[in-house]
Amino acid sequence: MAPKMETKSKLWSGLYSKLGDVNAVKPLNNPVIAQTMSPGEYVSRAAAIAANLKDGDSVLEIGGGYGGLAREILKLVDVFYTIVDNPEMLAQAKKNLGDEVKYVEAEDIKSLRYPKFTMFVAHYCLSETPQPYREYIVKNIMKNCQFISIRDFEDAFVPTPAIIAVGLEVLPAVIERYANTYFVVEKTPDRAPRFHFTGTRRKRKGK
Repeated sequence: MAPKMETKSKLWSGLYSKLGDVNAVKPLNNPVIAQTMSPGEYVSRAAAIAANLKDGDSVLEIGGGYGGLAREILKLVDVFYTIVDNPEMLAQAKKNLGDEVKYVEAEDIKSLRYPKFTMFVAHYCLSETPQPYREYIVKNIMKNCQFISIRDFEDAFVPTPAIIAVGLEVLPAVIERYANTYFVVEKTPDRAPRFHFTGTRRKRKGK
C-alpha cells in the first residue's frame, strides 16, 4: 500500500495542539479560530456561493474548519455537503454540524478523485497545506466540479521570511495554473495579498 500524503503544514501541526473546543455560535472565543479564521465574513461569503447553487446540488469544501461557512451555506440552500479536513478540526465540525454533512479526513483525499460536485470551496486553506497534497487536489479533484470559490495567494506570490517562518507552504501555489486550465476564472482582490478566484468549468473536449 502506498504511503498516505502528509496533510499538515508546520503551521497547523502546532495550532492543532492548542485548538480545544470551538463553539459555532461564538467561535472567536477560541484563540486559534480568532487567529486563523474570519467568522464574521461567513454570512456574506455563503450568500455569494449559494447564488450558484440550488437545492439538491453538492458542495466540496477543502479545509472546512469547524464548519462555520458550511453552517451558513446550509441555511440558504439544501445541498449535499462534504467537508475535508484533518481529524482535529473535523471533530469540531461534527460537533457543530452533526449529520448535516459528510466528513472526509484529509489523509483520505484520494477517495474524492472521481466523484463530481457542483461547487468546490477552499478559503485560505490550500496554501496552508503541504504542496504535494495541495497539488493533488487542484490537479485531480477540483476539475470534477462545476464552479469554484477559492481565496488564496496567486501563483506569482513570493512569501516573505515571516510567512515562511510560521510554517506556511505557499511556494509554488499552483492554484492559478490548474484553475485557469479547467475553469473560466475571474480573479478579484481579497484580503491582501490574497485573491478570490471564482470560475465556471470549461466545456470538456468532445462535449
